[in-house]
Amino acid sequence: MDHDKTFADTTARRIQEHGLADYAQVIFAPLITHTHEDLTFLWYDLSRVEIPQIDFLLIDGPPGHFQPLSRYGALPLLQGSLSSQSAILLDDTNRVDEQILISRWLNEFPLEQTILKAEKGAVLLTFKPLSQPETEHEK
Repeated sequence: MDHDKTFADTTARRIQEHGLADYAQVIFAPLITHTHEDLTFLWYDLSRVEIPQIDFLLIDGPPGHFQPLSRYGALPLLQGSLSSQSAILLDDTNRVDEQILISRWLNEFPLEQTILKAEKGAVLLTFKPLSQPETEHEK
């Protein structure tokens, strides 16, 4: 998703040029106001978009200069489309805002994090496995 039509079109064209149209989709979605719990924030307008099941989510927007915790809306607004096996990659995690939103997400969602080595920092988030009931042998 991208809020900038020119950038979205350029990205879609590059995906097509590299033969990846069967694997990736670019969605133009302007930023609008959303509310989740105690936060009001700008995030992509999903009202005219059918979001498929998401197995891999790369979060690299909206840009941080729009607002504090600019990328926070990704999980609250897309959680219903994420598969239980989803991998969520957050970029730019050396920034303070991204560190704050990771902490917030880890408190709000059943996620585990893996810190990745990247130029500007990156974190891979996955859902914690559902706990299994104890068997007689484990009691």
